Amino acid sequence: MPPLPQPTPAAPLTYETIDITSLSGAVSGTGWNFGGGILSITASGNYKITDGSSGAVTSNHIVVASGVAANIILSDVKITSNDAPIDIMAGASVNLYLDGQNNELTALNYDAAAIHVPETTSLTITSISGDGFTNGKLEATSGFWAAGIGGGYFENGGTITINGGNIRAVGSQEGAGIGGGLAGEGGNIFISGGVVDASGIGGAGIGGGEGGAGYLGVGNGGNIFISGGVVNATSNLFSLTGGAGIGGGNLGNGGNIYIFGGTVTAIGERGAGIGGGDDGGNGGNIYIFGGIINATSNHSLGGAGIGGGYGGGGGNIYISNVNNLRTRCDFPYLLFAS
Repeated sequence: MPPLPQPTPAAPLTYETIDITSLSGAVSGTGWNFGGGILSITASGNYKITDGSSGAVTSNHIVVASGVAANIILSDVKITSNDAPIDIMAGASVNLYLDGQNNELTALNYDAAAIHVPETTSLTITSISGDGFTNGKLEATSGFWAAGIGGGYFENGGTITINGGNIRAVGSQEGAGIGGGLAGEGGNIFISGGVVDASGIGGAGIGGGEGGAGYLGVGNGGNIFISGGVVNATSNLFSLTGGAGIGGGNLGNGGNIYIFGGTVTAIGERGAGIGGGDDGGNGGNIYIFGGIINATSNHSLGGAGIGGGYGGGGGNIYISNVNNLRTRCDFPYLLFAS
């Protein structure tokens, strides 16, 4: 079993304030510099990034340099950029505090995540009010082939923890909502609080991007641990193939999925609700020991509610102490293992 997610430190009270919408030319401040449309966080520390109360959308985007540990308050920031609006470089870690109801991050390039969290990096998201609170909203939408939050094209996700806030993460064509990009595994994903709405197209809602035998044998779910919060995870069809709501993308296995609490709704299209993706994705190892669970494979050629996707094996499934469990599949496979 993976380690329990750690509480997020309280939001910093002192910080360097940066109005990202007003930056132009070449400027710098304590721990940061700007040029060529890139706000680079170059030193570990506390930062508040705002829109200066303008409400404007900017193409300026944020890069957290390798090895930096940054606490960032994101306050009503709207970024639409070709590259990842927030790009966390190798070995860096970010605690992201959501302030306000209008944080919107949209990537346009085909291989760009909205928040790029590849392997060797970590991201923790929570509300400005603290863990478990749902105020503070974020919408994160990727370009094609990348996760909304996680890996880019052919990249696994890093370590992603959500402890609070209200988050909508959308993986465009073949990426997961939260987890891996096209052909990428989910990485390590921990959710303990807040409201999370994650969707992929061909990739899982939460877990792996579209992948599998056709893409170097990847696209598996990774390690997914849910202990609280409200979690809605959906995989939508891409070219008549889909992933699991939680688990593997199309062609991917479920990985290791642990659910100990929370209210979880997981919907796959041809993939399982919870488990493997379409086209032979096995269920993996699924442990459900609490929470309120609704798992559906929502297609006439679907997989199991919990277990394998269409054509995949069920894997290892352990269920106990669940307050309310509902599963459904629209194909005459078993509800718990295909």
